[in-house]
Amino acid sequence: MRRIISLFLSAAVLALFLAGISTPALAQNSNASRFRYSLWSSEMSTKLEVSSGTTFGTEFSLNDLGMDKKETIEVWELEMWQGSMRLDISFWENRWDGYAQINRNIVFEGINYNISDIVDSSFRMRTTDVSLTTTISRSYQAHLGFVSGMKYIEYYSKIWNVTGGVEAKESAVAPIPYFGASLELLVGEQTILGGRFVLFQYAYSGTNVDVTNFYQADGYVEFKAGQSLALRIGFHNMVINYENKTAGDGFKVKQLIKGTYAAIYLSF
Repeated sequence: MRRIISLFLSAAVLALFLAGISTPALAQNSNASRFRYSLWSSEMSTKLEVSSGTTFGTEFSLNDLGMDKKETIEVWELEMWQGSMRLDISFWENRWDGYAQINRNIVFEGINYNISDIVDSSFRMRTTDVSLTTTISRSYQAHLGFVSGMKYIEYYSKIWNVTGGVEAKESAVAPIPYFGASLELLVGEQTILGGRFVLFQYAYSGTNVDVTNFYQADGYVEFKAGQSLALRIGFHNMVINYENKTAGDGFKVKQLIKGTYAAIYLSF
């Protein structure tokens, strides 16, 4: 099933690329590339459940482990234009750590963590995102685009029971193809108002179960400061509900990450 989705996504990207080549009316005057570095002041709400064999895990919030909900994330991105097509490649990694006395019983990876146990825990999320935006409608003040892409997320979680002297670890990967739309409005000569919304829903029932619900919305204002420099401020909101079950083991995550960001663009 994943192979079929990957082939479909590849065919869609190729078709869009050929469409962009054969539609000169949508092409930009010149091709360009930009590098972006941004700081995302994020706030997280995450629930996690990890099972092992026939032992079902407990759904719990990472806040139960004393993890801070807020973190500043560094995002690195390369943006390349080719006519009416724009390719974006970005990477970011965030990590939350906690050290607390838990106030509830938790079963994680088949191990029991009892109320009042002191736990040292961490949760890491590494994201690589590749997307293609094709301009499908262009006027002097507005650009409307179709977005397709793939988000590859790696999860890693660990809970060390300081009181009991035991540790459990679990990791999972979530490749998420997505589709959506983008809109940019030119306000004056040096200011752009923009937004993007993407979504994906996929469910497959069988021996191995993968369920993914993914939504992402962005809004921003960009200020151009000459030919090579631009500044952007915006708001980023992402929702992921992911479930994977293989050979009796299960990994579930329900996650909301949101917050404002500031970015600098350098053109070359």
